[in-house]
Amino acid sequence: MLLVVFDTGSLSPLEIVRAAAGICRPVFVVPSTAVDVGELVELLTRLAAVVEVRAEYPDVDQLRRLRPAGIVTFSDSCLELSATLARELGLCFHSPATAERLASKLAQRRALAESGLPPMRFAAVESQPDIAAAVHLVGTPAVIKPIHGSGSRDTYRVDDDTQASAVLNHLVEQGADQLIIEELLVGDPTACADWADIVSVETLFTDGKPHHLATTGRFSFASPFRETGSFMPSTLDHDGTAEAYELAERAADALGVSDGCIHTEMKRTRAGMRIIEVNGRLGGLVAWLLRRSAQLDVGALVMRAALGVPVSEWITPVTKVAFQRLLVPPTDADRLVSVDGLKQIRTIDGVESAQIWARSGDKVDWTRGYDAHLGVVSGAAQDHVELRSIIDRIDSSLDLTFM
Repeated sequence: MLLVVFDTGSLSPLEIVRAAAGICRPVFVVPSTAVDVGELVELLTRLAAVVEVRAEYPDVDQLRRLRPAGIVTFSDSCLELSATLARELGLCFHSPATAERLASKLAQRRALAESGLPPMRFAAVESQPDIAAAVHLVGTPAVIKPIHGSGSRDTYRVDDDTQASAVLNHLVEQGADQLIIEELLVGDPTACADWADIVSVETLFTDGKPHHLATTGRFSFASPFRETGSFMPSTLDHDGTAEAYELAERAADALGVSDGCIHTEMKRTRAGMRIIEVNGRLGGLVAWLLRRSAQLDVGALVMRAALGVPVSEWITPVTKVAFQRLLVPPTDADRLVSVDGLKQIRTIDGVESAQIWARSGDKVDWTRGYDAHLGVVSGAAQDHVELRSIIDRIDSSLDLTFM
C-alpha cells in the first residue's frame, strides 16, 4: 500500500490511479489546507481510499495502522507534510530539512549559495520596510516572486528601483507575506535562437543515486516569465546534456536530495548553465512528455522507487520529440472574446490533440502564471526541425481575441 499525499500538482487523480495499477494500492492522503478540501475528498473517494489529515499536526497513528510500504507526492504544497509523515512512519522520502529547501525559494537560494555553486544576488522581503534595502542589495533588472509558490504565479520582472518598489508594495498590499527579489540571469542568445534559453533536467533519486530521465526544452516565454509550453528532449548536445546533468546533481547534493523525483530548471548563459530553481516533484508537463517521447510512465516509476523496487530496468530512451504548446493570454487582456483556428490546427501533421477549456467571456489573469493558460496543443515530431515547422503552423493558424 502506498500513501499519495495529494493536492493540485503535476499528476491528476485518475493518472495516479492508472499509474498504480498492477504496482500497489494507493491511498490518498489529503491535507486539511487543500483548496476545496471537501469536494476534493468526495472526488478522490470515487477512485481509491482517502484519509484526511490536519496539515500542522497530522494523526500519524491512523496512517501507521494502514501499514504503508511507501509515500509519494506530486504536489509542491505537500512536500513538507509528506516529509514529516515519512519521517514518522520510517518511509523513504525527502528529509524535512530537504523538503523545506525544495519548498522555500529563500531556503533554497541560501543552500545553493553555501554549496559553492555560482552565486546569485537575492534578498527576502517580508514587510514594506524591507523593500528599499532588498532592491539596493540585488539591483535591477531583477525578478520578484513569492517565496512559496510554483508555475510563475505572481512573478514579475522589474527594470529599475521605482518599478521594483511599486511591484513589491503592490504584492505586500495584496497580502503576500513572504517575497523574494532575485538577480535576473541573462541568457545566451547564440545558444538557442529558435527556443527559450531555459531547460530542465528530470531526475529520479534512489538511495542517493541519480537516474536522469531526460532534458526538457521550452518554447519562447510570454512576458514576463510565463511558459508557453515544453518539448522533450531539449536541443542540448551531448556536452550540454552532460553539463546539465552534472549541475542538477550538484544542486541536489546542496539541497540534501537522496530519494524522490526532482525537476531542475536552468538558464543557458554565456558563462554556462545556471540554476533557476529546483522543484521536489515532476515538472508540470513532464509526465505526458515522457509517456509520448519515451513510452515511460513516470508516475509508475516514482511509485516503484518509493516501494523500494529497482528502477533502472524500467527507464527507456527518448525516441520522439514530444511537445505541449500552451495557449496563454497577454498581460493586457481582461477577458477572452473568441477562439478561431482549432479545426485547422487539428489537421496539422504531428498534432495529436488541440484542447481549449476557456469560453468566450471568461475572465483571464496572466498573474496566475501556468494556471492561467487557456488550452493546450499536444503532439510529436521526428526531430526539432520538424517541431519548429509544426509550432509555426500552430501559431499562424490560431487566432485568440481578447478585450
